[in-house]
Amino acid sequence: MERDCKNGPSMGLQATLKAGKGGSVISPVIQGHSLSNVTINITGSHIQNDDKQRRASSADQLLIEEVKSHHKSMLLRKFEHVIQYVPGEVDCLNLRSFRLREQGVLRMLPIAKHYKRVILSHCCLTSQSCADVSHLLMSQHSQLTELELTWNILMDAGIKLLCSGLTHPNCRLRKLGLRQCGLTSLSCEDLAMVLTTMTSLRELELSRNLIGDRGVSQLSIGLCHPTCRLQKLKLQGCELTAGCLGDEGVKLLVSGLRDPCCHLETLCLHSCGLTAASCEAMGSVLASEHSSLRVLVLALNALGDEGLNALCVGLQSPHSKLEELGLEFCTLTSAASSAIQSSALELSELNLTKNRLTDAAIEALIPALREPSSKLCNVNLLGAQVSWALKGELASVLAEVRQSGKDISFQLEPNKTL
Repeated sequence: MERDCKNGPSMGLQATLKAGKGGSVISPVIQGHSLSNVTINITGSHIQNDDKQRRASSADQLLIEEVKSHHKSMLLRKFEHVIQYVPGEVDCLNLRSFRLREQGVLRMLPIAKHYKRVILSHCCLTSQSCADVSHLLMSQHSQLTELELTWNILMDAGIKLLCSGLTHPNCRLRKLGLRQCGLTSLSCEDLAMVLTTMTSLRELELSRNLIGDRGVSQLSIGLCHPTCRLQKLKLQGCELTAGCLGDEGVKLLVSGLRDPCCHLETLCLHSCGLTAASCEAMGSVLASEHSSLRVLVLALNALGDEGLNALCVGLQSPHSKLEELGLEFCTLTSAASSAIQSSALELSELNLTKNRLTDAAIEALIPALREPSSKLCNVNLLGAQVSWALKGELASVLAEVRQSGKDISFQLEPNKTL
């Protein structure tokens, strides 16, 4: 006999139950879930009738128990004919956009420990949910290495609960996403403590939280700790004040980046109210023999030509390890042509999208393109005002470079590479 649970409660699971010898077997069709090397599907729906809700709820719970038992027994192969493969989503449990809401997500957490990557963005989670998530991180058998909690109302109280799981010996998390979670500098105090005790964490996303300069100062203390192994930090739109040398947040962040114990390789400071003075401080980081920075993104900050000139001082240092520089929407002009040329000679990737650049700035890149020892292989100049004559010259130069065996991407227009 066969029964379809086409409608679920707020949790929104759908399954086909088939009766057979020894009990029922569930053929999961759950959208966004992956079991080991397969992904199963989940769909969201709503039921008005209470009786239907009760029946569906029972089926949902049965499905969860069956999935758990399949994980334990490792007998997933016999279900492969009813499970849909999704390339690139191996070992990922994705509950985003299925309208499970807080209680539905919490009911799925018991099986989340079997996945390496769990996405709980936009799931209406609150600070109270963090206790359950923290227990997941503490689980002895947890496989979790990536956790995405973006766009949930976790607040500082939630992060305090989460940190108890992050600092637990069983936690092996390498990547944590906390974008737009209602955090302030208080959360940074707790996260800084995590950085001083947790050796596995490599990536931390805190963008769009009002952590301010005080929060950055707290994070910097954690970055300087010998135990910290963080390599990538994102702080887009975190309400840092204008970058002047008296800006305590930027100064303390820079002091942390220069510390021999800091292993940070990627720093994203989109839309942080930085100015040219902040570039002077960042240039000193690039010139430091202890800096590990390889990727620096300063997009959507009014750095201006003066800011790029200051960065170039650090870029030209023999200690600089920077490979990629993002300067989109940074109010640069062709007056910085000399700095653009110097930067291009030191980098493998340069993004100058949506700046007020004309032919003079573009021509400054040609020597770096022709230089045999140059590492430059990816240039983005969307929005630059380039004459047809120069476009022709660039096309000729790029053809010559590619003919020599160098693979290079040069973009002046959307979805079109010269």
